[in-house]
Amino acid sequence: MPTTDALDHLIDAARATHSSALVLLHDGVPLVNESFDGPARPIEAMSVTKAIVSLLVGRAVTLGHLESVDVNVSEFYLEWRQGRKRHITLRHLLNHTSGLQNEPLTTAELYPSDDFIQLALCAELSDEPGARLAYNNKAYNLLAGVLHRATGRRMDDFARAELLAPLGITDFSWATDRAGNPQCMAGFAVRPLDLAHLGHLLITRGLWDGQRLVDDSWFDLSLNPTTPAWPTIGLGWWFVGEWEKRVVALKHVEAWRAAGIPEEDVRALEGLLGEHEREAIASTFQAALGAQWIKKLDERPDAFDFRVGPPKVYYHDGHLGQCLAVLPSSGLVAVRMLDWQSPYAREAGSAFPDFLSLVGTLEEVYSKE
Repeated sequence: MPTTDALDHLIDAARATHSSALVLLHDGVPLVNESFDGPARPIEAMSVTKAIVSLLVGRAVTLGHLESVDVNVSEFYLEWRQGRKRHITLRHLLNHTSGLQNEPLTTAELYPSDDFIQLALCAELSDEPGARLAYNNKAYNLLAGVLHRATGRRMDDFARAELLAPLGITDFSWATDRAGNPQCMAGFAVRPLDLAHLGHLLITRGLWDGQRLVDDSWFDLSLNPTTPAWPTIGLGWWFVGEWEKRVVALKHVEAWRAAGIPEEDVRALEGLLGEHEREAIASTFQAALGAQWIKKLDERPDAFDFRVGPPKVYYHDGHLGQCLAVLPSSGLVAVRMLDWQSPYAREAGSAFPDFLSLVGTLEEVYSKE
């Protein structure tokens, strides 16, 4: 049976990238639960925290604390009832389309701030809400304030009582800013096996041990594209499709010019007109223009036409190569974590970029179809 070879390959790769932990569940049962550098312990999930915050929003909607993700943030922060910010909704915060000004480097603006929520509230708009995808840690942190005001409990207390305790998760911590606000962009430290159990809620669609924690409809919403221009992002979750392509047409050439790409480079790239595999076009652009341009173009809905097949893997990843991946069709949940205190945490080879593809090779082995 190919299972042994596939698992061995995954485990060997996890060890080679100096992972602290690797977990693989099948239908909720651990197939792999490895701690490579000491006893199992809570590890900072980095940006994977965002996926857990999404589940918390789903729990709040399930309990009736929030009407929907289309409620305006101004319902909770009256200072946003004037101007363009009045149009920002929870959906915009969750799928990174709020339009709030953001400095991607967290050490430049976020970590020096005493109050992450006030920082987000005071931010100017760089774009109209819903107009552009731009990964935004600052905006995501505002969800802690919304959950606090909606539920009457600080987000980490709400999480402890309403999501973590029912799963038997007690050994965790949640980082806060200096004002005491729990972080949403990162900050959730949890045992890798417990993080996998949280991911298993996607497979059970919110059920745990017979208890309904998150309404079934939340997964129809959060695990599907919430904006047509970016078909690989839902609400706090990213998708890997069975196939992904980029289509380049003449209309996109004008978008590249609008993005500020030099004219000689635009003319050279006109040779890309047509349909391409995502990886192929990304490597071509990056080779020609550098990483900063492919990132800018990927954030513009007018830069390419996206075509994506049915979702195969739902995931969120983060700094140091932290990753939570869920494959509902085969009942698999995979977690890879690296402790930031590990001596390998600052090594370039520790990010495990092949994690999703290696987990994907297990899908056929365990497919239920």
